[in-house]
Amino acid sequence: MGFIKIRWNSSGKAIRSHAYLLLEKYDEAKTDANWVVDYYNKNKCTRKDNEKLCKEAVERVMFVRGAVHQTAGEYKQAIRDYDWVVKNGKIFGPVAYENRGRAYFAVKDFTTAYTHFDKLVQENPTSADYYALRCTSAYEIFKNTPFENSKKGREDKKRKLEEISADCNKSLGIDPENELAKETAGYLAADKALSELFRGIFEDESDMEEELRSASGVRLFEDKEEKAIPEKNEYGGETSEKTYQKGDRGSEDLKKEIAYFDGNKKKVKADYLHTDKFADEKGLNRSISYFGSDGKRTKAEYFHTDKFANEKGVNKSISYFDSDGKRTKAEYFHTDKFTSEKKFNKSISYFDSAGKVIRRELYMDGKLVKKIE
Repeated sequence: MGFIKIRWNSSGKAIRSHAYLLLEKYDEAKTDANWVVDYYNKNKCTRKDNEKLCKEAVERVMFVRGAVHQTAGEYKQAIRDYDWVVKNGKIFGPVAYENRGRAYFAVKDFTTAYTHFDKLVQENPTSADYYALRCTSAYEIFKNTPFENSKKGREDKKRKLEEISADCNKSLGIDPENELAKETAGYLAADKALSELFRGIFEDESDMEEELRSASGVRLFEDKEEKAIPEKNEYGGETSEKTYQKGDRGSEDLKKEIAYFDGNKKKVKADYLHTDKFADEKGLNRSISYFGSDGKRTKAEYFHTDKFANEKGVNKSISYFDSDGKRTKAEYFHTDKFTSEKKFNKSISYFDSAGKVIRRELYMDGKLVKKIE
């Protein structure tokens, strides 16, 4: 979840502890912080001390110790220290509250993290970061929410995705370069596109539609094991490969991402290779996204597993998107078995701005055999 916010204020070993934190000398920061906490536990803040400075010192080192724990990946200990600061602090409470939300996210308690970021959005309605954090937490909750496999379930899922997307869009409206918002927005766009992938072709075939399951895509561009390929690609730029390791966010869905850049270092294509688990559950083993000069996705190709193709009659799909990211057209390439039964081997669906199918065309070997409006 990125950086940890640090705030500066006054007094003794507490100040030195804070300075060590700023210098990323975490062992020294923790040693000083523990000394102050031990002193407080033995003596409390008595009249012999300057009571105000003593309490500020304790608050500071509890915050510092929480930040040290968080930096070390010791999130439960960090949450415990942040609990004390949020409850008792007067200086570092707001920052500790945000960091505690990030720590809850790190331990995958997305509901509690969402509660934190929701409050922060209410208190800071112009913060791009807080909208992005709320969006990302909501999306993680969404991914673990079961939706019934019915028309109502799919409508509920689509509506929830739109609600979550609104937060990411709000973040990007404030700060178009917010990395977390861009990453999660890509996640959401892929999920929405894949969820609707087969609506066009099977919309009038309710028995088939009831069997279809939506697939969730991964479009995260965090620091993975990355390898640059020095030779220029067909777009005149560099190519990079990112390998997802176990434990990486997105590693359950992705094995590898291959990104292609043009001569101006703009990404024009991204090739995603999915895990066996994802392929078995979602029916996709590979997907490719294409991007325009503005960085927006214009086309996506989906390659389906043999199992899925045998069951659904589609082995490849292509979706096309407008400048607003809305799907305008989808092409479906059918299996031989499907073709022999239905008498067409390719179909195209066209969509209006609301995502509703307005026309379908059925083709056999490039020849239009039926148009449905």
